[in-house]
Amino acid sequence: QQQQQQQQQQQQQQALKLQQGVATPHTTHNSSHHLPIVQENSIMQYHGHDLSQFIPPECCLAGCVFLITDYENVVDTHDYDVWKKVIVQHGGVVSDNYLSKVTHLVCPTWSNPYIHRALMEHKRVVSAHWLDSVLADKKLYPPCRALHFPVSFPMAQGLCKNHVMTMTGFQNRDRLSIKKMVTYSGAKYSGHLSQLNTVLICRRPEGSKYDKAKEWRIPTVNVSWLSDILLGRFEAVNLVRSARYQQFDLLDPFWIDVKPLTLMGPWSVPIRVDPITLRTLAPQRDNISNDIPSSPAVKRLKMLRAGGLHNGLTPCVVFTGVDAALVDDLKSKLVRLGGKVADRMKNATHLVALKITRTAKFFCAISVCRHIVTPSWLEQSFVSRQFLDETQFLLKDAEAEKMFGFSLLKSMNLAQRHKLLQDYQVFVTRNVVPDVETLRQIIDLAGGRFLRRKPGPDKTNYVVLSCDVDLDSCQEFFDKNIAVYNVDFVLTGVLTQTLDYKSFKLNPL
Repeated sequence: QQQQQQQQQQQQQQALKLQQGVATPHTTHNSSHHLPIVQENSIMQYHGHDLSQFIPPECCLAGCVFLITDYENVVDTHDYDVWKKVIVQHGGVVSDNYLSKVTHLVCPTWSNPYIHRALMEHKRVVSAHWLDSVLADKKLYPPCRALHFPVSFPMAQGLCKNHVMTMTGFQNRDRLSIKKMVTYSGAKYSGHLSQLNTVLICRRPEGSKYDKAKEWRIPTVNVSWLSDILLGRFEAVNLVRSARYQQFDLLDPFWIDVKPLTLMGPWSVPIRVDPITLRTLAPQRDNISNDIPSSPAVKRLKMLRAGGLHNGLTPCVVFTGVDAALVDDLKSKLVRLGGKVADRMKNATHLVALKITRTAKFFCAISVCRHIVTPSWLEQSFVSRQFLDETQFLLKDAEAEKMFGFSLLKSMNLAQRHKLLQDYQVFVTRNVVPDVETLRQIIDLAGGRFLRRKPGPDKTNYVVLSCDVDLDSCQEFFDKNIAVYNVDFVLTGVLTQTLDYKSFKLNPL
C-alpha cells in the first residue's frame, strides 16, 4: 500500500504539469469506466497553447472558439452575455452555433447532443468550471479536475440521491468545488455533521468532524471518490471504504488521472495562434473592457458560482409563507452576514419561502428576484460565515408545479429575459380580489403600465381585469369589443410566464 501511495504521489507531481500547459499522463487503476477509454501504446502529451509561442496572460483564450450549450437552466441571458464578453476580452471567440471553426464545446453533462460529433471532429469538450479555472490562472491548460469535464450522467438522475454529505478541512474555492461536486452527484449537502450524514469528505484524517464520523461509523472518503462518480465510475458509489478512497496524503486532493478519458484526445495537439491575430487582440481587448461594468475577477466568480450573487450586489431578502419566529431568526442571520431585508419588492434579490404560494410577494418575486430559495440557504450561509451559492437551495415544489402546469426555474429565467406585461396597459375594476393596490404592484413589476383611469379611444395592448361583481360596469368595454379577464389572467400568467387569452376571459351578463 505504501508503494501504491508513492506511485500515486509521483503521478500527481507529473499531473501538476498540466497547469504549465503540458503533461505526460500515466496509467490508472483497473476499473470499468462509463466514459470511453483511449487505447494507446505510445505516451501522449497534452497541451494548451503551443509552448513555442508567447501568449500574454490577458490573451489566454486566443485561438479558441467556444460553443456554450445547455446552461440555459443555470444562468440567465444577462449572465450568458457577460460570459461572452469575458471570453472575448481574453482573446477568445464565442459561436452561437455548432460550426467547423469551433474548437471548444462547453457543456455541463454528457447528454449534450454535440459531444460525440465534437469528439469525432477532434474538438475539445469541457465544462464552464474549466473555463473559470483558465481565466483565474490566465493560462490555457488541459482539464485536470473532474469538474473540468461534463458530468457523465444527467444531473436530474440523482446518482447519489440517497446520500447526505458534508466536508472537513477544505478552504475557499476548494469548498465551493466540493459543494458543486456534491450537488452534481445528486446528493444533499449539509453544513454540519450529524448522524443523518452518510459520507464525510475529508482533506485530511483529522479534526472534530473526522473523529465524530469514526465514532458514528460514518464512512470517510477523499475527493477521488466524488471525482470518480462524476467521471462515470458508478461502482464507486458503493465503494466508500475502498483503500483508493482512504488516501488523504495526496498533493492535490482534486487530482485525477486523465489518460483513460476519450475527451483528452483533442488535447494532444497544441493550439497555435496566428501572430497577426495576436497583434490585433490587445486593442480589441481594451475596447471590450470599457463595456464590462466590473472587473474580470468578478465575472470569473459569476461563472464559478453559476447562479450566485451578481455584480457584487448585497443580498436584499423578502420572506413569504415562513413562520414569524423563524423569519425573525433568519433576518438576524441575514443582517449579521452583511445582507439586508428588502424595504420594497422592487429592490429584492432573494425570496425565502417553504413552498410555492399564491401570495403577492411570490408573484412579485418571479418578476424581480434573482433567486427563490428555502430557509436553508440563510441557515447554511450563517454556519459557513458567508453567502453560499444559491443553486443547491433553490425552492422545489413538484406538487405545486404539477398543479399549475409550470416550472418555477423556467418561469424565473423567462421573467429575467423579458417582462411578461411589457408594453401592456392594464385597467383594474374596483372589487377585484386581490385588491387593486396589490394588483398594481404585481402588474408594475411584471413590466405593465397600471392605469388608474379608463383609457381613451386608443385600445392598443389594453387589458381589463375584473370580476363577476363588477361585470355590470364592464358593459362599455364589451360594447367596444375590448376583452375583459379575471385576475388569474395576470396571476397565473406571472407564474407560468405565458398569457392565456381563452381560459380567463369573462363574458357579459
